[in-house]
Amino acid sequence: MPPWLSSPSPRLVLATALVVAALAAGVHGRAVGHDFVGWDDDIYVTDNRQLAQGLTAATVRYAFTSTDAANWHPLTWLSYLIDVQWAGVSPWAFHATNVALHAVNAALVFLLLWTASAAFAPSLVVAVFFAVHPLHVESVAWISERKNVLSTAFWLAGMLAYVRWTRRPSWRGYALMLCGIAAALLAKPMAVTAPFVLLLLDYWPLDRLDRGWRRLVGEKLPLFAMVAGMSALTVVVQRSGGAVGTTEAYPLAVRLENAVWAYGQYLAKAIWPSRLAAFYPHAQGGLTPLDLLPAIAALLVISAVVVLARHATRAPLVGWCWYLGTLVPVIGLVQVGSQSMADRYAYVPLIGVFIAVSFGAAQLIQRGVLRADLAAAVALTFALAFGMRTWRQIPIWHDTVTLFTHTTRLEPRAWVAHYNLGNAYAKAGRFDEAIRRYRRTLEVVPSYARAYAGLGDSLLGQQRPAEALPMLERAVQLNPSLADAYNNLGIARLSLGQRPEGVDAFRRAVALEPDFATAYVNLAMALRNQGDLAAALAAATRALEVDPRHGLAQLQRGLTLVALGRIDEARAAVEPLRAVAPELAAQLSGALSASPAAARGDADSARP
Repeated sequence: MPPWLSSPSPRLVLATALVVAALAAGVHGRAVGHDFVGWDDDIYVTDNRQLAQGLTAATVRYAFTSTDAANWHPLTWLSYLIDVQWAGVSPWAFHATNVALHAVNAALVFLLLWTASAAFAPSLVVAVFFAVHPLHVESVAWISERKNVLSTAFWLAGMLAYVRWTRRPSWRGYALMLCGIAAALLAKPMAVTAPFVLLLLDYWPLDRLDRGWRRLVGEKLPLFAMVAGMSALTVVVQRSGGAVGTTEAYPLAVRLENAVWAYGQYLAKAIWPSRLAAFYPHAQGGLTPLDLLPAIAALLVISAVVVLARHATRAPLVGWCWYLGTLVPVIGLVQVGSQSMADRYAYVPLIGVFIAVSFGAAQLIQRGVLRADLAAAVALTFALAFGMRTWRQIPIWHDTVTLFTHTTRLEPRAWVAHYNLGNAYAKAGRFDEAIRRYRRTLEVVPSYARAYAGLGDSLLGQQRPAEALPMLERAVQLNPSLADAYNNLGIARLSLGQRPEGVDAFRRAVALEPDFATAYVNLAMALRNQGDLAAALAAATRALEVDPRHGLAQLQRGLTLVALGRIDEARAAVEPLRAVAPELAAQLSGALSASPAAARGDADSARP
């Protein structure tokens, strides 16, 4: 190895880190022009009223108290709020932040391994593989996975602080390490394996075993305490959010089978990243011995090799344990969601695979078993192949339809993809296609309440309330907490002349979601048509409290004021309504020019 590589200057190390970061940003930069996707991006960003306000005392409080999306990750919420504060709710800003964080992570991987091992070339290979690997596209190109790239940035920074602390112990260095890992946990709980990874670093490359395992574990007790607390909190939050699969749906034997299979799949996709999908359906007991045999063989053979070779080189054992260990929280032993695996879960674990391969190869080169030029050529070939595959994978995440059309081609039973396509088509008014996707969802998951709700909504969009009614009734029967379904159920009932039942459905909707402005509007309209003007006025007023610029809410309030004979107040409502919806203002003006009784005609009801 050239002297300038075996003992590089600090400037060269820094320049290399910047080049790695630029490589990561360049390969993934196409994502900056993408749209939001209809898969959790609505919960995190587009439909989140708190987020739209930007950074305020109230939204910071929300960040630290919210369990939306069945997670508690306050730093992730804060990062979104910062994006909104400087760029508004624009997809390019969120994508740009994700890309920048991935670039930072790639640089940190290099700096961590170089600082810990003083081995320039293998550290660079690991960082480059991390920067360009296709399995990382999901974490970078999906705005909702901000938590993954953000948590990893803090995690790597905390580990870098730990390496430096072991060289120059000080309370400041230790505190910096604790803050880094704590921040990682506050961005995403997957960082619960951090103290175990630090113990692996103690074994190699830091070589601190002479201090004894008791001392090594003892100095990490604050980390273990944080991890225990976060683990307990995460289980509680995810259970309350309905994200944890039951033992009836996912028995222990099924989870173990899937875990073994997933370990093999992640490893296979690390080497040959093909058929990458946004959602991989869980087999739920459908795996056969032939499915499991390759994974079992690979796990046993690799484990045996790295253990037997540990006296010659510790790096492969550490990398392999890094891979196995950091996947434990997401391998499916505790089933969260309904997927069998997910590309995003490999973001940190793949670092271990790259360490095992790269540093293992470096050891073979030193022993004369492997030629350096051949190893460099193979590494460069893989890096180019990974980068080209990532470049082609990025556009698949461009928008909802592109993403999930691709997913259903690869995984025809990916019901999540069919459902999200149904939502996208319904939002675009393409109800025939939406209905087809919702029905396909129900073929795979017959008891999915939200698919029934979406199907009913699309049938209403086609003015087919008689067909929509049983779909919506089935939706609320399966999941009585669906406020949108109750709102649409109210519309269907009113359309079929079932007015008292319609009012009841609207009341259920606003009871479930007190800030559901559209349901309050429909409730106000239904109550006004029944002659309950005081209650109608209260409902319309509440809708405007939630959304002051809701045109239909302003109209309903104005029409109700006319019906109550409060003409001056109704006239005062015309100009604000004209600023929001001129056509609705004309309707209110027409009611004002007629008799109060004429204002009691039906107005359009609103679906979410």
